[in-house]
Amino acid sequence: MSYTNITKDLNESESLFEMTNLTPKRTGLNVIILSEQNTEIKNESSKEPKFKIIGKDYSISYSLEENPKILAKSGKIKHSDIKDIEDAIDYVCKNLDLFLKHFKMSAFEYDDDDFKDDLRKRGEYK
Repeated sequence: MSYTNITKDLNESESLFEMTNLTPKRTGLNVIILSEQNTEIKNESSKEPKFKIIGKDYSISYSLEENPKILAKSGKIKHSDIKDIEDAIDYVCKNLDLFLKHFKMSAFEYDDDDFKDDLRKRGEYK
C-alpha cells in the first residue's frame, strides 16, 4: 500500500490524529488521559493541540496549554469526579513540555514509546 494513495484521498481540510492512552495503572490517576499526536499526514493549519480525560461516565477534551480550557464534554460529571479531573489536569500541566513535544513531533521522530519513556524518567509513568 502506498502512502501517496492515502494522502490523495484526504481532503485538504482533513487531518489524522493519533491519541496515546495513559492509563490509571501507569499514571496512578483514577482516569485515562489521551494525548494527541499529529501524524505525518496532516494539514499544517490543523486544530490546536488537545488532550482528553476519560472517567467512568464522562469524557472531557481540553486545550493543551498552560491554563487548559474545556473544548467539549460528554456524559455525566459528578461532584465526586472533580478531584480526579483536577489531578489529571495537574498531571498534564506538570508535564506540558512532553505533551506538546508529543503533539508537535511526528511519530517518526518522537513516538508513543519515547513519550512514555520520558514520563517514566520523571517518575510520572510506571
